[in-house]
Amino acid sequence: MDKEARVVELLRKLTEQKDVFFYGVVKKITGDTCTVMIGDLELSDVRLKATNNGADAKLLITPTIDSIVIIGANGGDLRSTFIIKVDDPEKIFYTHGDITIDIDGSSGNIKINGGNLGGLIKIEELVNRLNAIEDYVKDFKTKYDSHTHLGVLAGNGSSGNTASVVGADPTKTQRDPLEDTKIKH
Repeated sequence: MDKEARVVELLRKLTEQKDVFFYGVVKKITGDTCTVMIGDLELSDVRLKATNNGADAKLLITPTIDSIVIIGANGGDLRSTFIIKVDDPEKIFYTHGDITIDIDGSSGNIKINGGNLGGLIKIEELVNRLNAIEDYVKDFKTKYDSHTHLGVLAGNGSSGNTASVVGADPTKTQRDPLEDTKIKH
């Protein structure tokens, strides 16, 4: 009897169950699978997803190297093992339809739908900057409207106030119409 078969046999006797669950230490990540050490037994091709059905929608939680995970062996078969629980994820990737969320714990980066639109806007800072521009325009308009051309001596000129070329004062920017409250950071 080979080593894997002996481990399965011992685990079945201990648990008296068809399905077997145990702890292991992650040693290597390869795509959607990993290599895990259980004592001195090395298991390769342990699935990071519960199934291998090829579906487009998936949640893939990649554990950090040397972290402890809980592994399941469907029907006690060590050739069909999968990670059940990860407490120390390195990466989390979720996709469903046209939505993707990619969280990378090692770099601290989060990408939503590929991350091609740049960084997430700091809405409070944007509103403050827009309000400063609006205040500047309002101040400029007030100064422009109140200035006079003194000393015009000839022609059709006037020494009174200049007619405003700017319409109404800009309104203050508010967060509400700019902010998507479903995404927070």
